[in-house]
Amino acid sequence: MVACFWTAVSAPVRIVVTAALAFAGALPAQAQQIPTGYQEYFVLGHEQQVWNLLNRVVLGEGGGPYTTANGMNSVVSAVASADGQRFYYDHWEDGLEANLLAPVQATTWILGDGNAANGDVCQWTTSTCAGDTITQGMDVTFASNQGLPGLGAGCAFTGTANQIRCSVPVNPRCTGGVCNADDFLLNLRIRFDGGDRIVTSGGPISFVHNQDPKCSAGCATTDMTIIGGATEVLSKQAFQNATSYSIPIGENLWTGDDTLTEPFKYAGLEILAFEDSTDVVIVSPGSGTLTLTLNQGEHFSSCNTTSAAARRPCLTGQIDGPTRSVVVNPTITLNAGTKVSTSKPISGLMFAAGDATFATHFMPLLPDLLHGTDYMIPSVGDFPGAVPNPPAAPASVPDNSNRPTNHYLFNPDPDNNAVISWIDTGGNGTVTIPPNSTINYCAATGRAAPNCVPANSTVP
Repeated sequence: MVACFWTAVSAPVRIVVTAALAFAGALPAQAQQIPTGYQEYFVLGHEQQVWNLLNRVVLGEGGGPYTTANGMNSVVSAVASADGQRFYYDHWEDGLEANLLAPVQATTWILGDGNAANGDVCQWTTSTCAGDTITQGMDVTFASNQGLPGLGAGCAFTGTANQIRCSVPVNPRCTGGVCNADDFLLNLRIRFDGGDRIVTSGGPISFVHNQDPKCSAGCATTDMTIIGGATEVLSKQAFQNATSYSIPIGENLWTGDDTLTEPFKYAGLEILAFEDSTDVVIVSPGSGTLTLTLNQGEHFSSCNTTSAAARRPCLTGQIDGPTRSVVVNPTITLNAGTKVSTSKPISGLMFAAGDATFATHFMPLLPDLLHGTDYMIPSVGDFPGAVPNPPAAPASVPDNSNRPTNHYLFNPDPDNNAVISWIDTGGNGTVTIPPNSTINYCAATGRAAPNCVPANSTVP
């Protein structure tokens, strides 16, 4: 098997693994806690933890007046796959439902059951909608992004049922162990954010979580987004029997030359547990081993550092969830080739950012059992001329300039080489990836400008 981590689109590339790689069989996962026929999701990316990852980059790269404020915009977006689906939405802040299919909390909704009194999907879609009924292809967007009190235009929903639309407060983020009864009574802290649980009936959903920090002095009036990202969220069922995960990125890939588009100066890992008593062992080459146990809905972040001076290494990690907030000390620095072993399936987010830029990357962590041997990387097309940057042209003139790119290929096998056969618009060949190693595609295949960005780059 081989993991292919790509950082931008390019001319079509096909990659085939021609060496057999060995993996130990995954341990069977425990029985599902919901009946067959349902899909269970947790919103990946805890707002406080992601704010810390992003703010670390802003401070480390000299954000100047464009600094992050004490809030996060969070947008949970889904698309229905079938007519008649139901969405059960459970917020983590007031504790997860013991049985989400028979909820008892007023903050939990059942969308699509025809009963608007327990949640009306028509309030959260731009698609044609009537009678709290979900139809195939319907977009459903749960957004907590309307600002915070005292920042720019501010939040207009304080103390009302619409408070849920306000941005997510951080520093600190309210948790089950911190919020008081009045917060829950007035619905002041319930948001659409990381850690929320969604169960669907009638089919799966296509689902992403988008996050960006609120902007403080210097850009509050325009409320511009200076940094952020989004990640795909997969169901627990997609991770069944998955207990082994390999990470192709890490801070050890950073060369330290401060190239503007170098991708791995900052790297971090978030892990989310689907079930209670999920044991996790993380082994990072050159950094060490970390062992921890997570409960249902809890996030672990490998980097809780917010100080630019303490950028290397990350001194502490963090566990946050419905009932606790715990500092993990010491933690690990995320290096390429990190292995994650678990007693039960987990969901994960890989984070990376580069030099002198706010460009960040949010990538879902896939288990080893989902790796394959044949990959097709999509393309926006390339113009064969020698123009490395888009020329100035009216909007009506097509942009035929080059779109250089790069890719990073990872061999997760700890013992054996992987021989990769590659085909792209410039030719074909083979390249060997050592065990548990990442290679730069452009460097390995001899590609250069204008078809490839400079070494260690992620964007043109």
